[in-house]
Amino acid sequence: MRHDSEIITDATWVPSHCGVDENERADQIAKEATALPQAAVPVDVATAHRAAARLARDRTIAAWPEGWYRTLMENRLPPPAATGDRSSAVDVHQLRAGHWHHNKVQTKF
Repeated sequence: MRHDSEIITDATWVPSHCGVDENERADQIAKEATALPQAAVPVDVATAHRAAARLARDRTIAAWPEGWYRTLMENRLPPPAATGDRSSAVDVHQLRAGHWHHNKVQTKF
């Protein structure tokens, strides 16, 4: 917590909803609702993109071979390329994936 002579901070413990009759009933109704027939609802592109990215990330992590890199990184993906330049970030990601175009180096220099 930050202590400042002009700011008064009060931390209050708030119990969970377990044991509160109204919340227990709301939980029960929510559980019952999951068994109801679901209407087909169109999924927006952003939601589908996030779901696909999450699935791809999870499959990539699961497919990593055992070895020094996985031991070092555990189940974390490499950090994003810290560049403001998209072209450089793409190069870094292609290097990491082993799909970097070597002829690109020749044309840059």
